[in-house]
Amino acid sequence: MSFGHEHNGEAGGQDDHSHHGPRVLPASLAAPEILSAWRMRALIIFAVATILSIFFAFTHEGKNHILRAYLLGYMICFSFAGGGLAMLMLQYVSGGKWGLLLRRPLEAMTRTIWLVGLMFVPIIFLWKHLYQWAAFPTAGAVAQALSNHAVTLEQAMTLNAKRAMLNPGAAIFQTVFIFAILLLFAFLLNKWSMERDADPARGTEPSFDRWRVKFENLSGIGILIYVILLTDGAIVWIKSLDITWYSSIWGLQFLVGQGYAVLALGILSVILLSRFEPMKTMLRATEQHDLGKLAFAFVMLNIYLCFAEFLIIWSGNVPDEIPWYLNRIHGGWWYVCSADFICHWLIPSACCCRGT
Repeated sequence: MSFGHEHNGEAGGQDDHSHHGPRVLPASLAAPEILSAWRMRALIIFAVATILSIFFAFTHEGKNHILRAYLLGYMICFSFAGGGLAMLMLQYVSGGKWGLLLRRPLEAMTRTIWLVGLMFVPIIFLWKHLYQWAAFPTAGAVAQALSNHAVTLEQAMTLNAKRAMLNPGAAIFQTVFIFAILLLFAFLLNKWSMERDADPARGTEPSFDRWRVKFENLSGIGILIYVILLTDGAIVWIKSLDITWYSSIWGLQFLVGQGYAVLALGILSVILLSRFEPMKTMLRATEQHDLGKLAFAFVMLNIYLCFAEFLIIWSGNVPDEIPWYLNRIHGGWWYVCSADFICHWLIPSACCCRGT
């Protein structure tokens, strides 16, 4: 990223309404007051959804459905918080101007990591209803469950084989460790961002180079660490719902999913903020195109990974692996899979080809 990309507020005689030339930045770069109204609307939606969930909990099988729905919501929130951190570090490492407008939204996402960590606490108290390794944490409990036909022989053998990683104590330790590392990265990146803005030498090339190197050094190793932590968390929190399921690209699928989810939220945020200053002046058509292309690349990579995994399991035809997909194409789930393929890949692909 060149020095001029970081400071594109110098007009240089260009028309302020140009889609490609630099623009003069507004006097104030503070967030618009409309954000307070958006927060209030989000809180209202949260309150209404909470009340409806409480009533639904008293229906038949309502508690089990709500618990699984809560786990899904937790992972979506983690995708935005953790994925925002990963995308922020990716922007610092790549230095592309595509992410300059997203830095503030991404930093805002990272500041919610502590809240997402607290959201995991209810899961700890109720995870016996979600995970077999939590319901049967010892070899004796597994043997008793097998004799009572609560688990199959394959599940019992897998529970014993994976106990070193999948047991209540280890799961809590891994979760705390994951969030501790993510909080550390988020704290440093946000702290340095504020210090860079307050740097007396800001706007000069030495200051820019000094901060660039500092962010790159942390973000480079941070991305690798995040991928490892995400893979571990995805296995413990989601994949272990089916104790017999194996997948070598599970963590990568979550990483790519977080990529386009964060980009979608970030693009939506800057588009809505472009109605107000300072984003109204800063957002140009070129940045919109760059962000759209990057989001589409993540969508394509996601569908490739999902289909590749399905193709490998289908061609292998191993009895231990195919039940995972069989459960997801029966009982009406085939319509959900078809709708996901059409809306998540076919329509975006057609729109992209039409746009080019």
